[in-house]
Amino acid sequence: MLIYFCSSSHGYGHAARDAALLQQLRRLRPEWTLVMSSGLSSPVLKLLLGDAAIQQRACQWDVGMVQADALGVDCAATLRALDQLEQRLPALIEAEAVWLASQGQPVLIVGDIPPAAAALAQRLDAPLVWMSNFGWDDIYGPLGAAFQRWADAATESYRCGDLLLRCPFDLAMNWGLPERRLGLVCASPRSIPADLEVFLDAQDAPLVLVGFGGLGLSLSRDLFQLWPNHHF
Repeated sequence: MLIYFCSSSHGYGHAARDAALLQQLRRLRPEWTLVMSSGLSSPVLKLLLGDAAIQQRACQWDVGMVQADALGVDCAATLRALDQLEQRLPALIEAEAVWLASQGQPVLIVGDIPPAAAALAQRLDAPLVWMSNFGWDDIYGPLGAAFQRWADAATESYRCGDLLLRCPFDLAMNWGLPERRLGLVCASPRSIPADLEVFLDAQDAPLVLVGFGGLGLSLSRDLFQLWPNHHF
């Protein structure tokens, strides 16, 4: 059995969730071939997967929304990116279908949650499972007429699935599919790399983690000087 994940390239959350599921599948079925297909960089996927036996395929299956910054969306850039993706997808679908057919194994396609996963499954005549807490139709629909055809196309693709694995904090996803509700999906804890552990142990000040990436956030480094006895 070959499990092929079409993972959204929008941010890291989809890939992190998919990697956690692939790790668990690896433990349960070590004889299966597991493949993560994503547009994220290989080093990021390697870190998330934590298992060299899980194969990677470099494929951008969706656009999601083009971020103007950490919180804002660039709608015009998103529409341009969707148009460009539409031109690239036929060749990508054909190339991945040929590769999957060459593996000589039964294939299951899992989508989280690029609509194009439906076209790949149809090309292979393979079963298709969706796993997410929303679809891009839920995101594009409220954005107005310019996004309507993308919302409608996404809904049509999602309705081609065989099963929806519904994750927590979910939106409507009214696709008329059999469903199973999942709990929170997270990876198993892993040890801190040895070099980082040595660095952390050497610190004699409280450690403070500053998160959320900081994209588009104007934050002066001088502010950290207000707490000279802390390590940020």
